[in-house]
Amino acid sequence: NEQAFVEGRILELEHMLAQAKIIEPGQSTEMVRIGSTVVVSESGGPPETYTIVGAAEADPKQGLISNESPLGQALLDHREGEEVQVHAPAGMLHFRVVKIK
Repeated sequence: NEQAFVEGRILELEHMLAQAKIIEPGQSTEMVRIGSTVVVSESGGPPETYTIVGAAEADPKQGLISNESPLGQALLDHREGEEVQVHAPAGMLHFRVVKIK
């Protein structure tokens, strides 16, 4: 059973490597894209900085959020100054895109 699990994981990793694309950080400061570092502010709260990354690289404690997370999905394709609504497990949250680096 353990060997079957390991072989399945190897196939999964090989597939990920075959589909991988290198995305240079900070390519566009016009719109939020994967690789963008974004400063957001939640309704009157202090600004928070996040970098949008792929799911395999996500580490929220380090400010790296997945493009598949609720906040990551909501931020994609938005510009500085725009309001973003996030459908989160805690309910509807509202953020403003302060800056794109």
